Amino acid sequence: MIIEKEINGKMYGFCFNFYAFGVAEEELEMPLDKILSSLGEEEKPSKVSRIKTICVLFFAAAVSYRKHKGLTVDFNVSLVGDWIHEIGYAESMSILEKALSVFKPKNIQPPQMEGDQNQKAGE
Repeated sequence: MIIEKEINGKMYGFCFNFYAFGVAEEELEMPLDKILSSLGEEEKPSKVSRIKTICVLFFAAAVSYRKHKGLTVDFNVSLVGDWIHEIGYAESMSILEKALSVFKPKNIQPPQMEGDQNQKAGE
């Protein structure tokens, strides 16, 4: 998912893809599943605050966007925090929710093949 936003008269991009999530894992020094679960928790679930985790996810998406375009990465997490502030918390959370929706299970149960139910019934 690629998002481009104008912030203070300049265009910035965020590419939420697996490369970005890898960057986030490196920055936060934790696996993606722990990063994602920490976003929904009220209390501080790890050594990193929820807000910093959000900043790092946007930073990672911005890094991925710049790499994708062959551009230099000339910013840090703190500066990306300023961009989020300019975008606004509500819109930023909406963007993040859409970006992370790829990790929501679409089908909790795998499809059953014909005969699977009969085999279980006959056991």
